[in-house]
Amino acid sequence: MGLMLAQAGTATGEPVSLGEVHVVGASDTRGLGRLSSSQMTVVPVVQARQGGEGIPDLLSKVAGVQVKHYGGLEDFSLVSIRGTSPTHTRFYLDGIPLPQSANGFVNLAALPLSQIERMEVYKGAPPIRFLDAPIGGAVNLVSKKVPRSLSLGGEVGYGSYQTVHAQADYGQFFTRSGFRLGVGYRRTDGDFPFLDDNGTPFNLNDDAVVTRRNNDSEDISLHGAYETAQDWGQVDLGSDFLSKHSGVPGLGSFQSASARFDSWQHLLHARYRHPLGGERGSTESTLFYGLEQDTFKDLNGEIGLARQHNKNRSLNLGAMERVTYRWGKNLFEADFRLEWDLFAPTDQLSGMDLPNHHRTSLQWGLQDEIGFWEDRLTVVPSVRLEEDFSPGKFNYAPGLRVRFAPFDFLYFKLGVARGFRIPTFFELFGDRGSTAGNPNLLPETSWGFDGAAGLVIREQGILDELMLEVAPFQIFADQLIIFEQNSQRTVVARNASSARIRGMELVFDLRLLRHIRFNANYTYQRAIDTSDIPFLNGNLLPGRPLHEVYLRPEFSWTLPRDIPLKVFYEGNFTGRNFLDRANLTPVGVRVIHNAGFSIKPSQATTVVFEAKNLSNNQVVDAIGFPLPGRSYFGSVNFSFNKEKTHEKRN
Repeated sequence: MGLMLAQAGTATGEPVSLGEVHVVGASDTRGLGRLSSSQMTVVPVVQARQGGEGIPDLLSKVAGVQVKHYGGLEDFSLVSIRGTSPTHTRFYLDGIPLPQSANGFVNLAALPLSQIERMEVYKGAPPIRFLDAPIGGAVNLVSKKVPRSLSLGGEVGYGSYQTVHAQADYGQFFTRSGFRLGVGYRRTDGDFPFLDDNGTPFNLNDDAVVTRRNNDSEDISLHGAYETAQDWGQVDLGSDFLSKHSGVPGLGSFQSASARFDSWQHLLHARYRHPLGGERGSTESTLFYGLEQDTFKDLNGEIGLARQHNKNRSLNLGAMERVTYRWGKNLFEADFRLEWDLFAPTDQLSGMDLPNHHRTSLQWGLQDEIGFWEDRLTVVPSVRLEEDFSPGKFNYAPGLRVRFAPFDFLYFKLGVARGFRIPTFFELFGDRGSTAGNPNLLPETSWGFDGAAGLVIREQGILDELMLEVAPFQIFADQLIIFEQNSQRTVVARNASSARIRGMELVFDLRLLRHIRFNANYTYQRAIDTSDIPFLNGNLLPGRPLHEVYLRPEFSWTLPRDIPLKVFYEGNFTGRNFLDRANLTPVGVRVIHNAGFSIKPSQATTVVFEAKNLSNNQVVDAIGFPLPGRSYFGSVNFSFNKEKTHEKRN
């Protein structure tokens, strides 16, 4: 796993409108603000999910978002935004930062989609309430909220390679308080066939179709939430427990038979909200806690260079305060976060506790959202500051976003922001024999520029809705951290790289006659290595294809007895790219076709079936990991509400 993560660090959905933010279905949009100038995509999980899809599958359909897989079904998966690295994307659960591993990653496959209502994808600097200033962007997972009536729900599904998923939800609300409980389960054997080139890609005579081994996975999630609204304010509590057990199959030609990776994490938060100055503003105070443990066991040395049995624990504690206040045309916001992180590694083979590392940081941000001409022009200046007390580093990130909508159907956006990322514990203090950290590392920094022009037309004859957006962007990143060879036997972390990323996203969404929908997106990105290393300067960064296309036509109509039916097709095109910084190992063009249908035989029941990779394309993803060919997934979802309510929740 250590080798896999080190290489992943160098490599780098169904979206609702990127222009005007549309949240489909019952949602709690509390705390989003006007968000008129943010580059944001909302992915409503209930509407967008199909078959056995997880968080990585849905995010991969969003323009400008790339997901790298490390094994196949339910596998280790990382996300990157607009050509940046996975460490440059920050993840949150209900606005609270998710604990990151010592390597700075959040494994998407370990997160429970069954407990998520929607995902908010921010490209570039997210709203000030998140406080971080990531170089690439951020993803906020919004969990299902306490229902406003008695609610029961669940889902069961089955698919290829003995893939099973199930979930159950129960919630109830009383006069002023309510709760929600949820449980989810997913497993797969992951034993799909794939074409093994035997490590000789230019010799076709030794190629053979073999079965993926040691690729099983099983995870369990438990979720609980409580909410009460009283005269003195509103309180909500949340608890999530996630457990994942999986094999580590290794690269395609060098499969492992026994390497295992197990992890669990427990997340808690308590949040208190209270009005400020009547209806003019509000205060929000949050306490959060996260404990994570992962264990990697490779007793036969099948993955790394030697036998390993490592157990790592990460503890994350923090407090946040948010204050908003409206005065005239101004909406002021101030945010603060005090956070303490602890990383405690153990070498189980020797029985030794390795040195612990901790970090204390204070972040604060200020923002003013100013509206002119009935908010047709919105200007949002902001600044984020961070004091990292452990290494004694100070970082700042000013930003400015502008949105202008001269007409209801037309808008323009411009944005500029500075980003930074502090080194991970592994980059600072790592010691795995062949790799060594560097406590003198500087933060990675960037300047990002983006814009957008969008057109939205609704309810015109046979046209239900037309949305078109063009969004160019450019990122200049500096002081990027790489592991550079220090001697014949060791490599050391250094600030030795820089990059320039420019590109454009095109998003199109068309709805006709209440029955036809076609949405598509196209991403062009050119990520260039601009480091001082002569044979790398000017090369494309690995894992960043120049062209990506996603399209989805969808047809819906009503069968006899008022039974709704929906049929869909998905096409994914990924252009040629490289696996290495020297651009010596290319990955060819990849085209994937998916299709399926959903039918609702009763008000409380929905049946979904999907066939993935219909052409059985032998797909290879990050650093040579094979992915499944043709496969099938189905699920049955049921829900019951004692009474339907559409109460607005503030």
